[in-house]
Amino acid sequence: MPDNSNKFCASNDVRIPAWINEAYFKRLLKREFREFRRILNLSIIPATPPGETYTSLLMRIVIDIEMKDGFSQQKSYIVKTMLDDARGNGGFVNTLNIFPKEKMMYDTIIPQLELLYEQAGLSVKFAPKCHWSEEINGRICMVQEDLQTKKYRNISRLKGFDLAQMQRVLEKLAEFHAASAVWRQRNGDFSEEFQRIYLPANYNRSKSYQARIQSYKTAMASWGLQDHEHYVSRIPTADQFVQAYARCYSTNPHEFKVLNHGDFWSSYFTTFTHLVFILLPVDTEASLVKLTQPGEEGDQFRSKVYTNPLYVRAALSIFPFLYRRGILDF
Repeated sequence: MPDNSNKFCASNDVRIPAWINEAYFKRLLKREFREFRRILNLSIIPATPPGETYTSLLMRIVIDIEMKDGFSQQKSYIVKTMLDDARGNGGFVNTLNIFPKEKMMYDTIIPQLELLYEQAGLSVKFAPKCHWSEEINGRICMVQEDLQTKKYRNISRLKGFDLAQMQRVLEKLAEFHAASAVWRQRNGDFSEEFQRIYLPANYNRSKSYQARIQSYKTAMASWGLQDHEHYVSRIPTADQFVQAYARCYSTNPHEFKVLNHGDFWSSYFTTFTHLVFILLPVDTEASLVKLTQPGEEGDQFRSKVYTNPLYVRAALSIFPFLYRRGILDF
């Protein structure tokens, strides 16, 4: 196998797990192809450019294989696995319990949601096929089909969608929500993992939130937002934030409930965290840890992302909208 350690990512925080190798993929190939004989070559390349994902390690595995009849072919897979706890974002991100829920979605829930449409005579797909998922050496790993082989491509997160694309995206999200509502109607509540609040204990007294809000308010003064003090006064305190967060997980059985899509990356209009990364140009030094940590290094990074011209342009439209809708009334 070629040495891809330097080709994969410019950041020294990223290391390809040692178990991503030929032996690992032989199991999958033997199961998928009855006539599989051997692997001729296996290459590991980044599935996304630097700065496109902060919560996982995403690899494209390109494999040249030989069949028993002597013919060869090429297969491509996407491998998604947890970050290393000991490096960069890993320790922080893995406490959010993202991967156990994602594994459950791919293994069980998404196939069941797609089956609901199939039973109604419709063909609807929500995700690439997951060929394999398991926990290995303490890290959950999923091997998925590579949609690039079907001519799918990622949009530029900095340019965003055009209107026709955005309409289709919202249609797909509506299909997902509708299926999840029917699933709940037939099967009862989703498991506890999907109803739990993932905030650290005593988050309302955390220095992390205070540091982010102070940096954010300072940045707002430079945006050119008309009556910016009016909007600054509407930024929630830590207590207000925690209370609003808890209300999102209300267990009122009479409310209409859907399963929210937690990885709607390029259209995730969340003001303080997700949007600043979506609109951040490629930055190999960017991390969730830097966004939340108190101190000079965190302050410098937050100033950089909160005054990014692409983010400011979006915020100038979003804040008046949030205000008119009463969303800033904490």
